[in-house]
Amino acid sequence: MMELDYQMLFDKRRYANISKVKKDTIEVKGVAIQIYTEDFKNDYVSLTDIAKYKNREEPNVVVANWMRN
Repeated sequence: MMELDYQMLFDKRRYANISKVKKDTIEVKGVAIQIYTEDFKNDYVSLTDIAKYKNREEPNVVVANWMRN
């Protein structure tokens, strides 16, 4: 019986779709925020970029607080 390498299969699917992803940047209150879309129906906004507005040095702390609440 042949064993499947699920990680390899997952990586192939992920990287096959990466060329379809479109990236745009908007600027809000002096902070550049990246927006990603695959189909122009569902947009994904970088939470890390938004967190940089509150704490430019450590946006990960802001995101951790959001996740905790």
